[in-house]
Amino acid sequence: MTGTRGKPTVAELRRYKVVLLRQAKGIVRNYLKEELSNLKEGSDWVFGLGEVDAPSPKMGEDGYILKVPTGNAAKKHRWVVQIRSPTTQLRVGQVVVEAYTGEVLVAQTTSNSVIKSQLEFHLDEDNFKGRYLPVKKSKKHREIMRRSPHRNMIIKGDSKELSNLGEETIDLIFFSPPYYSARPDYYDYNGYQDYLDLLKEVIEACKYVLHEGRFIVVNVSPVIEKRRDRKSSSTRYPVHIDVGRILVEAGFDFIEDIRWVKPAGAAGHRGRRFNADRNPMQYKSVPNTENVLVFRKRSTLLIDWFIRNHHSPEIVQSSKVPDGYQRTELWNFHPANDPIHPAIFPVELAQEVIRNYSFEDDVVLDPFGGIGTTAEAAVRLGRRFIMVDLDQDPDKKKERSYIDTMWERAESKWGANKEDIDLHLSWDTVRSHDTEE
Repeated sequence: MTGTRGKPTVAELRRYKVVLLRQAKGIVRNYLKEELSNLKEGSDWVFGLGEVDAPSPKMGEDGYILKVPTGNAAKKHRWVVQIRSPTTQLRVGQVVVEAYTGEVLVAQTTSNSVIKSQLEFHLDEDNFKGRYLPVKKSKKHREIMRRSPHRNMIIKGDSKELSNLGEETIDLIFFSPPYYSARPDYYDYNGYQDYLDLLKEVIEACKYVLHEGRFIVVNVSPVIEKRRDRKSSSTRYPVHIDVGRILVEAGFDFIEDIRWVKPAGAAGHRGRRFNADRNPMQYKSVPNTENVLVFRKRSTLLIDWFIRNHHSPEIVQSSKVPDGYQRTELWNFHPANDPIHPAIFPVELAQEVIRNYSFEDDVVLDPFGGIGTTAEAAVRLGRRFIMVDLDQDPDKKKERSYIDTMWERAESKWGANKEDIDLHLSWDTVRSHDTEE
């Protein structure tokens, strides 16, 4: 028995008794017939993914394993076969088969009672209203990844109206939402829920313009609302948790929770009282991280699809991430500051996100563009950008307009050519521009 190219399979090289998935499924089928005698394959349960889970053994010069493991070592070489509900297509359990003997490893297999109860639960569609369910196979599977039609743009407008950009025309979204009650400039919401409702509307708009299977990355952290008086305590809002929930409910899959780590002492002195008194219950950690939430628009398109079916293999090759990338979820960057904007993230953070989650020439959208840090990072890395900002300042507190600042810095700071940038002072001009094109 050999692989598709006439070479021995990995299972053969390791001298497994159970070499093929169909053999493993046969063992599982017989096991379930005995254990779940009243349930029928196809109508009551179906097979899910089946694959080998095993360590990498030492191989000889001929390619075959040097020594066949025995005992507990052999049990680490196993076939893991998932069992799914035919109603929801979700996993309800697994059966594990030792690859060297064909024995069902009962201790590692989902119990019969759990599989039965799960299958019964999945039969009732009412149990899954509003729940996370598999998406239908994408219609794009046989297509080529399109090139976004957009030019570089700076847009003054409400990000809740992002649909003016067109459906699935954006390749990557990266933003840091306005703070809630963190600074006097940001007291523009009728309570915390009003703030979350705004973010929900913007995230829904982001979903519409983002291509399926592409990434949305949000830099966000908890914020503290100062206490009302000396008899009350301050309130700390878990913004990162609530934004994550909004993203999941909107139709995005969670990928990473990266931590932007700042130098010690960069984030104030939240723990001063505890440091002085050391009383239990007074402890408060000094925050020196922010969350960089990485989500992906739900799709059956695998990452490999975007690489194999990209419209330009040359761009895929030139977009490879160079050495020196961040290897863990802890990204160390110094904070940034700017006299025009009270709260910006460092351009290096934006560059790391853009480099890891997009190809060259992709379009990167920041729906809270601010003074254009995301655009600066995009230009440095050969990506296109769309910056959107409402740029409201009714009380004239801001030193400079964000839109004007972005336009002025486009050439001098970002290194962009203004001839390649469309400046839109309303969504109406975006629509008319698209019509002309």
